[in-house]
Amino acid sequence: MSNASLTLRRLGPDTLPDFATLLVTPPHGWCWCVAWETPDWEGWEDRSEKDNRCLRKTLWGAGPYHGRIFYLDDRPVAWCRVGPRTAWPKLCATFDLEPVDSVYAFVCFGIAGSHRGQGLMHQAMALALRDLAAEGVEEVEGFPRKKSLTNRLDPGEVWMGPARLFSAAGFEIVETRDTVLHMRRRIVNGRS
Repeated sequence: MSNASLTLRRLGPDTLPDFATLLVTPPHGWCWCVAWETPDWEGWEDRSEKDNRCLRKTLWGAGPYHGRIFYLDDRPVAWCRVGPRTAWPKLCATFDLEPVDSVYAFVCFGIAGSHRGQGLMHQAMALALRDLAAEGVEEVEGFPRKKSLTNRLDPGEVWMGPARLFSAAGFEIVETRDTVLHMRRRIVNGRS
């Protein structure tokens, strides 16, 4: 585990260039973090990197941004997308969830390849939870792949976060689906 200390900034107009820098690094370049932004999964695999990049730029123009960028020595090295369920109708439809503002969902994680395997995502999760608590969020959830609880997967397979990351941060399994775990954690008394 790295002794380096991360800092966090919320995703917004001033951090979009940093986010874009991270999104073009493999394996993230094709998706542009829009998987949960399209109406449904039909045709998802047929979308091009250009289609996704254009959608991302359109979404940036509309806001809100829902996410956090993590920095090491003032350089962006990782991100997570997290926000109220209502921000992602496709997520709610996919997992048959009520679209509410009171429950926040982690929907995407990414880290620059040069910084993988150093424990930085655990620091990032702790920072994100602390920031969400400061925002008044009381309940958060994630949807990691079930096999990531016991197996190390390719970075492209754990874009919704590895189950071990959620488990180490105190998330508990609410439901097991075919290939995905629905995990949740309460933030008690506004503390992470």
